[in-house]
Amino acid sequence: WLNVAMIASLGGAGLHYASTPLGEVHWLCAGVLVGGFFQMSVPAVVLVRLGWRPHFTLQLPPGVRQVARLMLPGLLGTAIYQINIFVSRILAFSLPISAATMMFYANRLMELPIGVFAIAIATVVYPLLARHAAQGDMKAMSRDFHRGLRLILAINVPAAVGLGLLSEPIVRLLYQRGQFTADNTALMAPLLSLFVIGMPLFSISSLTVRAFYSIKDTKTPVRVALIDFVLNLVLSLVLKRVLGAYGLVLASTTAILVQTILLQVALTRRLPGLAFGSHWGTVMKIVVATALMAGLVWFGWHELQGFGLGRRADLIAVVGLIPLGVAVYGVALWMLRIEGREELWALVMRRPLKPNA
Repeated sequence: WLNVAMIASLGGAGLHYASTPLGEVHWLCAGVLVGGFFQMSVPAVVLVRLGWRPHFTLQLPPGVRQVARLMLPGLLGTAIYQINIFVSRILAFSLPISAATMMFYANRLMELPIGVFAIAIATVVYPLLARHAAQGDMKAMSRDFHRGLRLILAINVPAAVGLGLLSEPIVRLLYQRGQFTADNTALMAPLLSLFVIGMPLFSISSLTVRAFYSIKDTKTPVRVALIDFVLNLVLSLVLKRVLGAYGLVLASTTAILVQTILLQVALTRRLPGLAFGSHWGTVMKIVVATALMAGLVWFGWHELQGFGLGRRADLIAVVGLIPLGVAVYGVALWMLRIEGREELWALVMRRPLKPNA
């Protein structure tokens, strides 16, 4: 709803009724407010149908206080990646003026597959983990955690590789017009390729953090988040001087790698059944299938560039090579008999996942 409102306000009303760039910004801000209203009202309508009625009270029931105690430290553990990106943007303002903008655009592109797949899967799996933890059924919790982890890896690893390989045509197709020049594309495409390295890592850490929350442990993610923040800040200050904007992206990517490892080590110590070790066979199959897909995509893009099609090659790469790469990857995974392939097929066909017995 937020995205729809922002697109409608800026791409619709803003372009027709705003006479200055500042006027377009005002329309965009209005779209954010409208989108926020829908984000609040749409679930409210569903809750009302379920019997909930809003009322004003200054009292905090014990359940609300308990949720607040768990939620406040949890916000830092969940949002640390966004905090690090925000710090990187602030530091980027000391670089040439386009660096901060290019970092913002590259990060938004990377967050598309994260939001559509990784966060969606983690959000669906989280209530299952919390339910099993509340019931003391650690075996079922382990099954659903590994199930979600397999889906995240199977989707985000090839998505990251594909986004990195086709970063140039994707950026050029989506952005290069108006004041966004070929020089901007040349700066942003490598930034996007560096950003996507951290995409599978962020996806894993998102699910791991929710596993901690399921057992009402918010302290461990916060401790790891503080380490992650300090590491990102130090690396950003050092690498920015040497590599500029690329150093800032490398710093945030390194920080998310360390966060993922620390969270997984801590989770394994707390709940040995949730150890990552059982997934190495799955990871190898994903790597093989991804390599086949990457070879096809790289060869296809290399050949397209030789035909002298100009900007049309970008469109062909996005609407042709991406679906073809997905098909090759899916067939390869199926032939390799990856564990949980029926779940992947159900996800592709938009069928609800069946709960584990």
